[in-house]
Parts: sequence; C-alpha cells; structure tokens
Amino acid sequence: EKAPPVQPAKPKPVPEEPPELDEQVAEALSIPKVQAHKLRPAVQKVGQTAEDQGVRMTVQQTLGDPSCLYIKLRFDFPETVTASGYLEFDSLNISLEDADGYGWSETILEQDDRSITYLLSTHFYGGDSLNGRTITVTAENYGHPHQYTADESVQLAGEAGKPYTSILYPDGTIDWAVTEEDLAALPPEAEPTVIRSEGFTISVRTDGSKVVTYDGEHGDQMLTVYLAPDFDTVVAGKWEQSWTLQYQDLSLYWRGETELFDPRLTLTELRLSPLSWEARFTAREPQGEELGFGLLYGKAWNTQLRRRDGSLTDLPQHFNAGLSENGTPDGMYTVSTFSTGTVFDQPIDLSDVTAIVIGGTEFPLS
Repeated sequence: EKAPPVQPAKPKPVPEEPPELDEQVAEALSIPKVQAHKLRPAVQKVGQTAEDQGVRMTVQQTLGDPSCLYIKLRFDFPETVTASGYLEFDSLNISLEDADGYGWSETILEQDDRSITYLLSTHFYGGDSLNGRTITVTAENYGHPHQYTADESVQLAGEAGKPYTSILYPDGTIDWAVTEEDLAALPPEAEPTVIRSEGFTISVRTDGSKVVTYDGEHGDQMLTVYLAPDFDTVVAGKWEQSWTLQYQDLSLYWRGETELFDPRLTLTELRLSPLSWEARFTAREPQGEELGFGLLYGKAWNTQLRRRDGSLTDLPQHFNAGLSENGTPDGMYTVSTFSTGTVFDQPIDLSDVTAIVIGGTEFPLS
C-alpha cells in the first residue's frame, strides 16, 4: 500500500512593505529623511481617482495617527483649462464617517499650468481613532470669486416696527408685496437660510431668487444684497472619492487614573505620536456646576518629554479645544469625559522618548 504523496509546504506570503512617505509631504512638514523612513507604517497609499469635465482628481497618499491626518491630493487639468493662480475650487471639503468635532485646512504644494497639488490637514478633536473610518474628499466647481459691479447689488432698508418680506429675482426685479402663494411658488432652498444679526434673513433658492425678510425688531437698518452669484464657474463639476483609513498607529500611551490640576479632574490617558499628542480626562462635578473642559483653563501644564538618557525637552502645548461627551448623572454629581491636545507644527522623533512629564509628575509611555 502506497503512502499518500507529501504535499510541499505552501510558501508564506511576504509581508508587503509600507509605502514611502512622499517627498513633497516630507518637505512641507520639515521631516528629515531618517524620520520619514520611520513614519512609513503610518503612511497609506490610496491612489484613487475621480474625473469630471476632463479634470482628474487623484488621492495619492495619507499620513496619519488617531487624531491627525495629512492627505496629498492632485488635480490634473485638460489643455482647455489653465490651472492658473487666480482660479480655485468653490468648495474643497472633507467629511468623516460618524464623527463630530473635526476641522481641516489646505495648502498648495505645487502648481503649474496643468496641475495643482494640495496637502490637506485634518484634526479630529477627541472621540475614537480616525483609523478605520471612511473619509470622503469632495471638490466642486472650478473658477474664481465674482467681482461685483455697482449694478449687481441693491440696498434694502429695514424700519423699526415694520416687518416685511421681499423677493429679489435673478433678473434684478424686486417684489415688495409678497404673499404666501408667491413664496410657495418658489423652488426649494439651495443652501441654509442666513440669519443676520441686524434682523434680516436671506433664503437663496435653486433658481437664484433670494427671499429677504426683516423682523422690524432691530430699529432702522440697511442691508446690501448681491444679485449675482458670488462665484464665477469656469469648469462646473464635482470630484469625490471615499476610502477607509488604514495605517499603523505609531503612538506611545500612558493609561491609568490620577487626579491632575483639580480634585474634580481625573487624567485617564495620554497619547503621544510623532504628529500630535492628546490628554483625556474624566470630570466629576456637582450637578448644576458643570464646567467640563473649562476646568483646564489657565492651568500651567509645564509639559516635557523624558529621554532615555534622562534629559528633558519641552513639549509643545498650544492646545486645541477637545471634544466633550454629554455628562451622565451619578447621584448628586455629573460625570463627563473630554480630551485636549495639539498637532505639532513639525513632527517629532519618539525613538528615545520614555515618558511625558506634566508639572513634575512623570507618566511612563509604552
């Protein structure tokens, strides 16, 4: 009886090497080559494109940690459109799945007649990690802000005690005797109603009409209303890409429970990455006296990093407001959680960092 043939062992898959950090991104963030190599696990190669009206948007790569993300984004234009300096996108937005409390900004890394390359910077204020969330980048309409002429605006007066509603039509005509039937005949709103402190509200409709109301409760007022759109579109289009953030968290952590700054405050976590750092707190306060994040105002952090050789270096601490979760009752007290932190202007090297020191108290990191 023959023995069954021995099957050769399947070769183990070779782990995929993390991508290199883009040189333009490294230069923009002042990251030396040696440190850029250490940051490779936090880099995600995306390589997704969207095209409309001959304009192509490419999401090239990201660099991130739990609360900070950089996105390299490139637009390539056809020969019929010049990517000149005075043209821009009407909107360039970032949205994060199931996330509140985040902001973003953009800088131009490179621009010529055929392309624009952006670096988008996102900061997530508290909550769970950015990693694993779906992120969407959307750009709409390419052109330039409109330069208004004298005949493209009207001055509307508001008199004390005399509320009114008027309709300004796209052709410049104004209807002062507005009825409910007139309003019902208008198309829906193109954007949320603008409420002005002077007592005016402005509702822009999809056909360009503007419904202006004055409440009559703010004395005699004047309002300038523009008849033309505020943006002149050269290329009417929409470019959008979504993807799931997937990269390695290079952060060091301290977790525990210790009173810090105030008997009502308990520090529960410190996180330090090459890109940012963050502190998380629990506050236990008498009901009706909740200050939450306000308990940190005016506190002297005196924050430093402990190095392996025992030396100390200062840690930047220009804090951003953190995300505060709704408090929950606990007897006569309310318990809430919040976080604070900052994104570094220039990423730091953590290779020999062992602890964060706050006001002389040392918190070991691992």
